[in-house]
Amino acid sequence: MSYARPAAGAAAVLTAAALLAGCGSGGSSTAAAGGTPSASTTSASTPSPSSTTTSATTSAGTAAQVGTKVPLSTLSGRVSAALKGASSVHEEMTVGSVASVSADLDVAHSAVSETFGAGSTQMQVLFVDGRFFVGGALAQQLKAPTPWVSVDPQGTDRLAKALQPATQALQSALKAGAGSVPSIPGAEATVTKVEAGATTYHLVLTPAQVKSGLSTNPMLSQLTTANPKALEMLLKSPLAYDYTLDAQGRPERVVMQVAGQTMTMTFSQWGSAPAVSVPPASQVTPSSALGTGSA
Repeated sequence: MSYARPAAGAAAVLTAAALLAGCGSGGSSTAAAGGTPSASTTSASTPSPSSTTTSATTSAGTAAQVGTKVPLSTLSGRVSAALKGASSVHEEMTVGSVASVSADLDVAHSAVSETFGAGSTQMQVLFVDGRFFVGGALAQQLKAPTPWVSVDPQGTDRLAKALQPATQALQSALKAGAGSVPSIPGAEATVTKVEAGATTYHLVLTPAQVKSGLSTNPMLSQLTTANPKALEMLLKSPLAYDYTLDAQGRPERVVMQVAGQTMTMTFSQWGSAPAVSVPPASQVTPSSALGTGSA
């Protein structure tokens, strides 16, 4: 069967970009759905500092003013401090007109519940106790007799093999925390807007910086190594990001340009998103029992 390969390739591109942006879900996690994006040169302009003179005080007590440049490592530290103790968060993501994702991240238990939409197709994915559970369109395609299919992270069937890099990348992202900002040497973010306590930062990662970010993260490195086309697409052009942090320094909105698509993520319900649990055993069939064959 060939169902796993296109999905895995598209997922790798968007997952790596999302994790570089710090979306602890990834999309994985948060990006496992959607068609293969088309490559194109990405450009993003930074609004002129003269567009507004508003300033605000960050959670670290530092005045943020439009036009101020901040090392990404510094911004990463501020966000990491703000996210300490954040047990859960709700995330919404759209990938251009290609796909949408609604997710609840139970950071305290390293679990994720996601619903992907691509056209008229919907797929549900749970990540609990280090295992994926897939439902909806994929479970139907696999002709599962139950609503859910469980995937053994150490399994040898095609689906298990296809999801192994995503499993490790997602575990890494959850440890970092949802919405955490990457720390890439030499990269800077510029304050472009300060309004109602929220601060927006703009940054553009060059292909060299993207490669550096991937190489310093073992899980992302493995994810892209397992999908060479994903790595090639990520390095075709710069990745542009706009981060909006709330008054507490937590991610509120992330907009990025990657592989010719605009990916938008919003974060809410910090600490109050629903808990994620394993489906009842009677509703689950192991992927190894569905005759998907060895990879």
